[in-house]
Order: sequence, then structure tokens, then C-alpha cells
Amino acid sequence: MTVLLERPSDEPAFGDLVAQIVRARSPERAHAVAVVHDLQSAHPAERQRYEHARSVDPGGRLADSVLRHVGEHGSDTSHLDRATAFTEMRWARVAAGDVLVAAGSFPAFVYIPLGPGLKVHPTGGYPSAELHPWVPLGLTGAVRRAPRNAEIVAEREVQVLMIPSEEYVSVWLRPLQPHQLAELLARQD
Repeated sequence: MTVLLERPSDEPAFGDLVAQIVRARSPERAHAVAVVHDLQSAHPAERQRYEHARSVDPGGRLADSVLRHVGEHGSDTSHLDRATAFTEMRWARVAAGDVLVAAGSFPAFVYIPLGPGLKVHPTGGYPSAELHPWVPLGLTGAVRRAPRNAEIVAEREVQVLMIPSEEYVSVWLRPLQPHQLAELLARQD
């Protein structure tokens, strides 16, 4: 069991302070305490999915795959400290028919699908579209802190990574530089 302590929006350092005290008083339980960004504003279904999701081992195969694939899809992952980058990331299964993201909801998470099976239904009359694996979803809302402008539904069971938006923006969001993008494109030719 893992205890998630949230960093409250009015005093973010409070979560870290509580974790420090718990770890000092119960060192044998230190591994079971994790501090996460504020999730109070998350849609209830997204929050529940995150709370039941599994952690990603920073030294494991999934972490290796994440760094490689996310790097191949436009983000510079070479700078990441694995322990920090995977602290708040969770891995979850989404069943066919489940709504991953509800239109109008708070952008609490950025999602990275590990395979095909998600479809976006934008608001404003735009056509629906299949979403590609390994491309982060919800990035615009995370950066702008604006409500979601689309609904994302699982057409079939799919595995996704969930990263609290604040964590994604502060740790993961590093677009490739022009020379890095050119190198990536040259390798794909």
C-alpha cells in the first residue's frame, strides 16, 4: 500500500513536511509514502483511476520504454533524472467504453497511451480522431490550466501512463530543439 500525500494548492510545502515527519518516525514505511501534486480539482473518475494505478519503477523496462518512445515523439528526455521523473507517474488500464477525459474537466493529468485504442471527440464541431500511442494527451490544458476542450474515450482496452499536470510541465515538458528534431527525422528516413 502507498500513502499519497497531496501538496495542497494553498501551501504546497505542507505535503512534503508531513512526508518528512512520517519518514523520520517510521523509517520502515518510508518507501510507502509518496508526495504528489494537488489532485483535489481532478475529475472524480480520473482521481480514482490515479489512486488505483500502479507506480512505474524508474529502473524498469517500462521506464526505459517510456524514455525511448516519448523521446521519439518530440520530447527531450535526455535530461531527466529517473527517480524524479517517475515519482508521480502511474500506469493504469482503461476499459473499452470508459471516458478517459471528460470535456470541460480540470486538466489534472497528462496521459500517455501505450498503444492504440483511444479516440478524441473535440468540442466545437471538429471531427473525432484516433489518438497515437506515446504522444502525450492533455498537454495544452496542462500548460494553460484551462478546462479540457474534448472528450477522450477508450474504443478498446488500453494502457495509459498518468502524470499530474504540474509534474509533467515542470519535469517532462522539454520539446526537442531544432537540431534534435532534424536528427530524429533523419533517423526515420
